[in-house]
Amino acid sequence: MTSQASREQAQRLFDLSQRLLDDGGSVEAVGKARMAVRCLRGSVEGRFNLASVLIDAAGQLPRARYAREGVELLLSIEKDLPDELEAQFHYNLGNAYSVIGRRERGKGPGTKPSLLTAISHLDHSLTLEELPNARVNLARALLMQGRWIESHDQFNAVVDEHPDHHQALALRGSSLMGIHNWTSGHKGLLTGALMDHQRAESLAAGDQLSCRSYRSVIRDLQRAGIEAYEPRAVERTPDQAWIIEQGLGLNPCPICHVESPGAFDLYPLAARIEGGSRRPPVEAAIEIVNAVCRSYATSRWILYKAMCSLPEEGDHVISLRVHPDSVHDLGVGLIMSAISGFYSLLGQTAYGLNSYFRLGHDPKYVTFETVWYDAGSKRKGAPKDRSQIHSKLVRRPWPALSALYSLARSLEIGRGHYEQLRTLRNRIEHHVVVASPTASDEHRFVALSVDELRSAALQMGRIAKAAVWYFGAAVFHDELQRLGRAAKRGCRIHPGSGLSVERS
Repeated sequence: MTSQASREQAQRLFDLSQRLLDDGGSVEAVGKARMAVRCLRGSVEGRFNLASVLIDAAGQLPRARYAREGVELLLSIEKDLPDELEAQFHYNLGNAYSVIGRRERGKGPGTKPSLLTAISHLDHSLTLEELPNARVNLARALLMQGRWIESHDQFNAVVDEHPDHHQALALRGSSLMGIHNWTSGHKGLLTGALMDHQRAESLAAGDQLSCRSYRSVIRDLQRAGIEAYEPRAVERTPDQAWIIEQGLGLNPCPICHVESPGAFDLYPLAARIEGGSRRPPVEAAIEIVNAVCRSYATSRWILYKAMCSLPEEGDHVISLRVHPDSVHDLGVGLIMSAISGFYSLLGQTAYGLNSYFRLGHDPKYVTFETVWYDAGSKRKGAPKDRSQIHSKLVRRPWPALSALYSLARSLEIGRGHYEQLRTLRNRIEHHVVVASPTASDEHRFVALSVDELRSAALQMGRIAKAAVWYFGAAVFHDELQRLGRAAKRGCRIHPGSGLSVERS
């Protein structure tokens, strides 16, 4: 047993370690934390606190060795961990894998796997408890993995709750700059990034290091001819306002949200370049992306009608009360239909990948998880290793293609919201979900409140939106590379506006 005096001494050392961390003395902080663990004779609490100090120190230096030691310590005490520390446990693991992921190299699908693990743990921690920096760190990990759309949504959530969070503002601007690289030059995204960095600089007046970083980005954007200005607001229709407020618009540009709310469905192929010979033809490539966008807009419209209007009940609606106070109205049915529709969009994205990149899969058996394998493979689930990924996809190190693969892996192995949404969709497909204000002990069905179903539908919609963006951006980047190769061969390229792009 550890004496009371030893516990008090250990607590003093941990407190000193935390103060040293706050002052930037990472190495000294780790030394004090190790002394504290010796006072506690290797208890679970002591090792947990030491792991936290090691991971925080690794983030400051950064020093991956500290992060790996922290991961080993946490995994060694996982079985003995008290329930009240579970959220902090996954938060610390997520931060540790983020540090490790920063040092991983590579482009394209299957690279930087530690960041994928970090995202899984940080997202899971948010389902257990809203820890102060968990969402920011999750968004930062998504940003490092090039998943700009998902990181932008997370930073928006942080800024909505904490408008003065200068780091979230600046990083949201960084995500807009990343999205700009996937489009055909939509400068409104850069204007939004500039305004975010300028506001972050004004809020971080006492943080000289952050201010220098923000000013550097501001100067670069201004040299590129980007200027900040106050957008002129125009009236939105109810559906436009709802789509923008819920983060379900394919156009993330904050300027368009104010000046041109009708442009909420801008996507990477909204303007394109034609030229040279190709398979499939340009019109077919555009139609592949249009089909995915139409499906997304359809599910989004169903959800809008369920959440923003009151569908009238018809005589054909039969309510069988399998649970006390269960709700079987048309609105609940529309919400569940939207969840299934958004999820089915992932399969359509996989079908689009197979068609556009000519992967050779039998269309009848293409799924979002298995499309990444070579044609004819009998393996199930998304590939775990880069060597298992289809050779045509590995040869294309497009950031958007990597982001789409990472999204598939998150739904396959991820904890937190990714796992919950996939499970919910499967239960809806098997007709075992009912809406009810009270919990149920029944094993025949799962009872969820209407608010829980609405929240899940919005989260699933944002994941589907990310899939549309990543797929469209991969096609757009491949088109640019194709034209570049044609130009090198001496082919004559004819830039043109092309056919008008359908928007649903």
